[in-house]
Amino acid sequence: MKNFQFPKFLFFSLFLVISCFFCAKNEILAQQKTQKKLKNTKEIVDFIQKKQKKWHKKYFFTQINEYPNELGEITRTDFILEYLQSPNTLVIYPQTNKIQENEKKQDVVTKLHNDTLYNFVNGKFFQKLYYPMPLVWLSCGLGSYKMKEVLEKLKKLGIDIEKTYQDNKNLVIGASNTQDITSPQVHYDAEKGFLKRVLIPNYKYWQEAVFENQQAFGKGWIETKVTIFKDKKVLIVEKYSNIKAPETAGEIKDFDIKINPGN
Repeated sequence: MKNFQFPKFLFFSLFLVISCFFCAKNEILAQQKTQKKLKNTKEIVDFIQKKQKKWHKKYFFTQINEYPNELGEITRTDFILEYLQSPNTLVIYPQTNKIQENEKKQDVVTKLHNDTLYNFVNGKFFQKLYYPMPLVWLSCGLGSYKMKEVLEKLKKLGIDIEKTYQDNKNLVIGASNTQDITSPQVHYDAEKGFLKRVLIPNYKYWQEAVFENQQAFGKGWIETKVTIFKDKKVLIVEKYSNIKAPETAGEIKDFDIKINPGN
Protein backbone atom coordinates (compact mmCIF):
# COMPACT_ATOMS: atom_id res chain seq x y z
CA MET A 1 0.00 0.00 0.00
CA LYS A 2 1.43 3.33 -1.04
CA ASN A 3 2.14 5.97 1.62
CA PHE A 4 -0.79 8.38 1.90
CA GLN A 5 0.09 12.05 1.44
CA PHE A 6 -2.25 14.73 2.76
CA PRO A 7 -3.24 16.97 -0.20
CA LYS A 8 -1.58 20.38 0.08
CA PHE A 9 -4.71 22.26 -1.00
CA LEU A 10 -6.67 20.63 1.86
CA PHE A 11 -3.96 21.58 4.31
CA PHE A 12 -4.08 25.23 3.31
CA SER A 13 -7.88 25.21 3.25
CA LEU A 14 -7.96 23.77 6.75
CA PHE A 15 -5.40 26.34 7.90
CA LEU A 16 -7.52 29.15 6.42
CA VAL A 17 -10.68 27.89 8.12
CA ILE A 18 -8.93 27.66 11.51
CA SER A 19 -7.41 31.14 11.08
CA CYS A 20 -10.78 32.66 10.18
CA PHE A 21 -12.35 30.94 13.17
CA PHE A 22 -9.86 32.43 15.61
CA CYS A 23 -10.04 35.87 13.96
CA ALA A 24 -13.83 35.85 14.26
CA LYS A 25 -13.60 34.62 17.84
CA ASN A 26 -11.13 37.37 18.78
CA GLU A 27 -13.36 40.00 17.16
CA ILE A 28 -16.39 38.77 19.08
CA LEU A 29 -14.41 38.75 22.33
CA ALA A 30 -13.21 42.30 21.65
CA GLN A 31 -16.76 43.47 21.02
CA GLN A 32 -17.99 41.73 24.18
CA LYS A 33 -15.18 43.34 26.14
CA THR A 34 -16.27 46.78 24.91
CA GLN A 35 -19.89 46.05 25.83
CA LYS A 36 -18.93 45.03 29.37
CA LYS A 37 -16.95 48.23 29.90
CA LEU A 38 -19.48 50.77 28.70
CA LYS A 39 -22.53 50.61 30.96
CA ASN A 40 -23.70 54.25 31.10
CA THR A 41 -23.30 57.68 29.53
CA LYS A 42 -20.18 58.56 31.50
CA GLU A 43 -18.41 55.42 30.38
CA ILE A 44 -19.45 55.97 26.76
CA VAL A 45 -18.30 59.60 26.83
CA ASP A 46 -15.02 58.58 28.48
CA PHE A 47 -14.46 56.01 25.71
CA ILE A 48 -15.15 58.62 23.00
CA GLN A 49 -12.95 61.22 24.70
CA LYS A 50 -9.98 58.89 24.88
CA LYS A 51 -10.35 58.19 21.17
CA GLN A 52 -10.85 61.80 20.09
CA LYS A 53 -7.99 63.21 22.15
CA LYS A 54 -5.63 61.53 19.69
CA TRP A 55 -7.34 63.05 16.65
CA HIS A 56 -6.28 66.17 14.77
CA LYS A 57 -7.72 69.35 16.27
CA LYS A 58 -7.57 71.37 13.03
CA TYR A 59 -8.84 70.49 9.57
CA PHE A 60 -8.99 72.24 6.24
CA PHE A 61 -11.22 70.76 3.56
CA THR A 62 -13.33 71.34 0.46
CA GLN A 63 -17.07 71.01 0.92
CA ILE A 64 -19.84 70.56 -1.61
CA ASN A 65 -23.40 71.24 -0.45
CA GLU A 66 -26.24 69.70 -2.45
CA TYR A 67 -29.83 70.84 -1.96
CA PRO A 68 -32.41 68.35 -3.34
CA ASN A 69 -36.09 68.97 -3.95
CA GLU A 70 -38.90 66.61 -2.95
CA LEU A 71 -38.15 64.42 -5.96
CA GLY A 72 -34.51 64.06 -4.94
CA GLU A 73 -33.30 66.27 -7.78
CA ILE A 74 -30.40 68.60 -6.96
CA THR A 75 -31.66 72.16 -7.38
CA ARG A 76 -28.61 73.97 -6.04
CA THR A 77 -24.95 73.21 -5.37
CA ASP A 78 -22.54 75.28 -3.30
CA PHE A 79 -18.75 74.94 -3.30
CA ILE A 80 -17.08 75.92 -0.04
CA LEU A 81 -13.66 75.94 1.60
CA GLU A 82 -13.87 75.28 5.33
CA TYR A 83 -11.51 75.38 8.24
CA LEU A 84 -12.52 73.52 11.39
CA GLN A 85 -10.85 73.91 14.76
CA SER A 86 -12.11 71.49 17.39
CA PRO A 87 -14.22 71.75 19.43
CA ASN A 88 -16.28 74.82 18.57
CA THR A 89 -14.93 76.88 15.67
CA LEU A 90 -15.75 76.64 11.98
CA VAL A 91 -14.68 79.15 9.34
CA ILE A 92 -16.52 79.10 6.00
CA TYR A 93 -15.16 80.54 2.76
CA PRO A 94 -17.96 80.37 0.14
CA GLN A 95 -16.75 79.93 -3.43
CA THR A 96 -20.22 80.41 -4.95
CA ASN A 97 -23.21 82.63 -4.25
CA LYS A 98 -21.05 85.54 -3.20
CA ILE A 99 -22.86 88.78 -2.39
CA GLN A 100 -23.38 90.92 -5.49
CA GLU A 101 -23.58 94.66 -4.96
CA ASN A 102 -23.19 97.31 -7.68
CA GLU A 103 -21.83 94.57 -9.98
CA LYS A 104 -18.91 94.10 -7.61
CA LYS A 105 -18.25 90.80 -5.86
CA GLN A 106 -18.02 90.95 -2.09
CA ASP A 107 -15.88 88.33 -0.35
CA VAL A 108 -17.91 86.88 2.48
CA VAL A 109 -16.46 84.83 5.32
CA THR A 110 -18.58 83.23 8.04
CA LYS A 111 -17.13 82.17 11.36
CA LEU A 112 -19.05 79.92 13.74
CA HIS A 113 -17.77 80.12 17.28
CA ASN A 114 -19.52 79.03 20.49
CA ASP A 115 -22.98 78.85 18.86
CA THR A 116 -22.69 82.28 17.28
CA LEU A 117 -22.25 83.14 13.58
CA TYR A 118 -20.05 86.10 12.70
CA ASN A 119 -20.25 87.34 9.11
CA PHE A 120 -17.41 89.34 7.57
CA VAL A 121 -17.50 91.18 4.24
CA ASN A 122 -14.16 92.07 2.65
CA GLY A 123 -12.45 91.30 5.96
CA LYS A 124 -14.67 93.61 8.03
CA PHE A 125 -17.24 92.55 10.61
CA PHE A 126 -20.76 92.72 9.19
CA GLN A 127 -23.23 91.01 11.53
CA LYS A 128 -23.62 88.53 14.38
CA LEU A 129 -26.31 85.86 14.64
CA TYR A 130 -27.13 83.23 17.26
CA TYR A 131 -26.82 79.84 15.58
CA PRO A 132 -26.21 76.78 17.77
CA MET A 133 -24.46 74.02 15.82
CA PRO A 134 -23.85 71.00 18.07
CA LEU A 135 -22.70 68.77 15.21
CA VAL A 136 -19.20 70.26 15.38
CA TRP A 137 -18.43 69.36 18.97
CA LEU A 138 -20.46 66.14 18.86
CA SER A 139 -18.43 64.86 15.91
CA CYS A 140 -14.90 65.75 16.97
CA GLY A 141 -14.91 67.89 20.12
CA LEU A 142 -15.79 65.64 23.05
CA GLY A 143 -12.12 65.16 23.82
CA SER A 144 -11.69 68.91 24.36
CA TYR A 145 -14.27 69.20 27.15
CA LYS A 146 -14.45 67.93 30.69
CA MET A 147 -16.93 65.18 31.49
CA LYS A 148 -19.25 67.55 33.37
CA GLU A 149 -19.32 69.96 30.41
CA VAL A 150 -20.19 67.19 27.94
CA LEU A 151 -23.03 65.91 30.11
CA GLU A 152 -24.46 69.43 30.46
CA LYS A 153 -24.25 70.00 26.70
CA LEU A 154 -26.05 66.73 26.02
CA LYS A 155 -28.82 67.63 28.45
CA LYS A 156 -29.25 71.05 26.80
CA LEU A 157 -29.98 69.23 23.56
CA GLY A 158 -32.80 67.37 25.31
CA ILE A 159 -30.87 64.10 25.43
CA ASP A 160 -31.70 61.91 28.43
CA ILE A 161 -28.26 60.88 29.68
CA GLU A 162 -29.82 58.23 31.92
CA LYS A 163 -30.74 56.19 28.84
CA THR A 164 -28.13 54.27 26.85
CA TYR A 165 -27.77 51.07 24.89
CA GLN A 166 -25.10 49.41 22.81
CA ASP A 167 -24.60 46.61 20.37
CA ASN A 168 -21.68 45.36 18.30
CA LYS A 169 -21.74 48.45 16.08
CA ASN A 170 -23.18 51.36 18.07
CA LEU A 171 -22.91 53.22 21.35
CA VAL A 172 -26.10 55.19 21.87
CA ILE A 173 -26.89 57.94 24.37
CA GLY A 174 -30.50 59.07 24.78
CA ALA A 175 -32.34 55.84 23.97
CA SER A 176 -32.74 52.51 25.79
CA ASN A 177 -33.15 50.22 22.78
CA THR A 178 -33.30 50.09 19.00
CA GLN A 179 -37.10 50.43 19.03
CA ASP A 180 -36.81 53.97 20.40
CA ILE A 181 -36.59 56.04 17.23
CA THR A 182 -38.14 59.27 18.49
CA SER A 183 -36.13 60.29 21.57
CA PRO A 184 -33.25 62.77 21.14
CA GLN A 185 -30.15 60.59 20.80
CA VAL A 186 -26.59 60.35 19.49
CA HIS A 187 -24.93 57.29 17.98
CA TYR A 188 -21.19 56.58 17.98
CA ASP A 189 -19.23 53.75 16.42
CA ALA A 190 -18.65 51.10 19.09
CA GLU A 191 -15.09 50.38 17.99
CA LYS A 192 -13.61 53.53 16.50
CA GLY A 193 -15.56 56.20 18.37
CA PHE A 194 -16.67 58.39 15.47
CA LEU A 195 -20.12 59.99 15.28
CA LYS A 196 -22.68 58.17 13.12
CA ARG A 197 -26.07 59.74 13.81
CA VAL A 198 -27.75 62.58 15.71
CA LEU A 199 -31.50 62.76 16.24
CA ILE A 200 -33.09 65.83 17.87
CA PRO A 201 -36.79 65.85 16.83
CA ASN A 202 -37.63 69.27 18.30
CA TYR A 203 -34.55 71.10 17.03
CA LYS A 204 -35.37 74.34 15.21
CA TYR A 205 -32.91 74.13 12.33
CA TRP A 206 -32.93 70.40 11.54
CA GLN A 207 -34.00 67.13 13.18
CA GLU A 208 -31.53 64.46 12.10
CA ALA A 209 -27.99 64.17 10.78
CA VAL A 210 -26.37 61.01 9.45
CA PHE A 211 -22.56 60.78 9.21
CA GLU A 212 -21.21 58.38 6.59
CA ASN A 213 -18.19 57.25 4.57
CA GLN A 214 -15.71 57.76 7.39
CA GLN A 215 -12.07 57.51 6.44
CA ALA A 216 -8.94 57.12 8.53
CA PHE A 217 -7.14 60.42 9.05
CA GLY A 218 -4.05 60.67 11.19
CA LYS A 219 -4.77 58.79 14.41
CA GLY A 220 -8.50 59.27 14.05
CA TRP A 221 -11.43 59.24 11.67
CA ILE A 222 -13.35 61.82 9.70
CA GLU A 223 -16.64 61.58 7.83
CA THR A 224 -16.77 62.53 4.16
CA LYS A 225 -20.55 62.75 3.85
CA VAL A 226 -23.27 64.18 6.10
CA THR A 227 -26.96 64.10 5.25
CA ILE A 228 -29.17 66.48 7.21
CA PHE A 229 -32.92 65.98 7.49
CA LYS A 230 -35.82 68.24 8.46
CA ASP A 231 -39.43 67.04 8.68
CA LYS A 232 -38.20 63.62 7.45
CA LYS A 233 -36.97 65.15 4.18
CA VAL A 234 -33.40 65.66 3.03
CA LEU A 235 -32.51 69.27 3.70
CA ILE A 236 -28.91 69.19 2.55
CA VAL A 237 -26.16 66.71 1.66
CA GLU A 238 -22.62 67.78 2.56
CA LYS A 239 -19.62 66.08 0.94
CA TYR A 240 -16.04 66.65 2.10
CA SER A 241 -12.80 66.11 0.20
CA ASN A 242 -9.17 67.33 0.04
CA ILE A 243 -8.95 66.99 3.81
CA LYS A 244 -5.73 68.36 5.28
CA ALA A 245 -4.26 69.10 8.70
CA PRO A 246 -1.31 71.21 9.94
CA GLU A 247 0.80 68.09 10.41
CA THR A 248 0.33 67.08 6.77
CA ALA A 249 -0.05 70.41 4.97
CA GLY A 250 1.67 73.61 6.00
CA GLU A 251 -0.54 75.71 3.75
CA ILE A 252 -3.41 75.30 6.20
CA LYS A 253 -1.77 77.98 8.33
CA ASP A 254 -2.83 80.53 5.74
CA PHE A 255 -6.44 79.75 6.56
CA ASP A 256 -6.04 80.05 10.32
CA ILE A 257 -7.51 83.52 10.05
CA LYS A 258 -7.07 85.91 12.95
CA ILE A 259 -10.54 87.44 12.89
CA ASN A 260 -11.61 88.53 16.35
CA PRO A 261 -15.42 88.05 16.60
CA GLY A 262 -17.13 91.37 17.12
CA ASN A 263 -14.48 93.58 15.52
